[in-house]
Amino acid sequence: MPRVDMKKICFVIPNHWTHTMGGAQYQMKLIVEHLVATGGYEIFIAARNFGEGTDNAGYTPISVRSRLGVGGFNRLGDGFKLSRTLHDIRPDIIYQRVGCAYTGYCAYYAKRANIPMFWHVALDNDVLPVGKLEELNQPYMSLEKRVLEYGVRNTSNIIAQTCYQEKMLEQYYGRSVSAVIGNFHPAPVERITKTDPVKVVWVANLKPSKSPETFVNLAARFAGNANVSFIMIGGLMGNTAWNSDILEKIDKTPNVTYLGHIAQAEVNEHLAQSHILVNTSQVEGFSNTFIQAWLRKVPVVSLSVDPDGVLGKKKVGLCSGSFDRLVEDVGSLVSNEKLRDTMGENAALHAAKYHSNSNIDQLIELFGRS
Repeated sequence: MPRVDMKKICFVIPNHWTHTMGGAQYQMKLIVEHLVATGGYEIFIAARNFGEGTDNAGYTPISVRSRLGVGGFNRLGDGFKLSRTLHDIRPDIIYQRVGCAYTGYCAYYAKRANIPMFWHVALDNDVLPVGKLEELNQPYMSLEKRVLEYGVRNTSNIIAQTCYQEKMLEQYYGRSVSAVIGNFHPAPVERITKTDPVKVVWVANLKPSKSPETFVNLAARFAGNANVSFIMIGGLMGNTAWNSDILEKIDKTPNVTYLGHIAQAEVNEHLAQSHILVNTSQVEGFSNTFIQAWLRKVPVVSLSVDPDGVLGKKKVGLCSGSFDRLVEDVGSLVSNEKLRDTMGENAALHAAKYHSNSNIDQLIELFGRS
């Protein structure tokens, strides 16, 4: 039983990590598990979707799924149930991750209840206004963005992942952040071994914004090169014609091994034996796979995403900017073992210094000040 004087904290996210494991879910999982282990808070998690595995986890899971949600309106339709859940819990603190309608609903409740709310930015697009985003091509997407923007303007505390996000919040919303806290990961427990052939790995959920077809096209450029192999890790999102097309494309590319969705521990095992991580995403916040790779001495070659220019500044990878340059950059690392090793060592040192689980303590300190 929680102590009477124990503060209540409610974590709010659309999908619990037992349902969907993305970067935002994994970060929240680490925070919650830390708080469960160390005590001090009565913990609630409000989410639309849960999978199995929340029993006896040290927190109270509450579904806010509403029947009002239809198609793309699902999170917008959850507003009443989410608000009612918060009213029933009466939390002392709200922590919300994944910018969406939930951000606005939580900010509205927190403002009226006069309690602190912490919104932790996940994607760069979440801090850009409607006019800067071309993908808001459906009415519900534009409406949800407006609700999110209410949250951005009215939440009491914002935590950014990068200095770029901090700058955009100031530029477009006139908001300063409570802190810039990079994503965090536990230290590796795997044995780090790098043996031939050179292993180039791609890790993400397979969906259009991650551009997995670009990685397949990359692998095709190295067809016939026995010194390099390509591995794709990640689950399919939904059941669509696009999914069928990408699976067919992978199947027709002999030097690509597709492992599908695997547990986080298995992902880390593969990274510990890999030489290069390739990222082909169109947009990220701060990719968790960057950190997982760096901790295991794997440099990153990214097509477009380079948060705060860290890849070049810290010499922990390369940002290509175009597909042809991506092929060149991967080729240079495949053929240059010394360069790979140097970047890998730089990466491990950088990740241990800036992305360890000690970053969670910064969050807990912010909660304690509220």
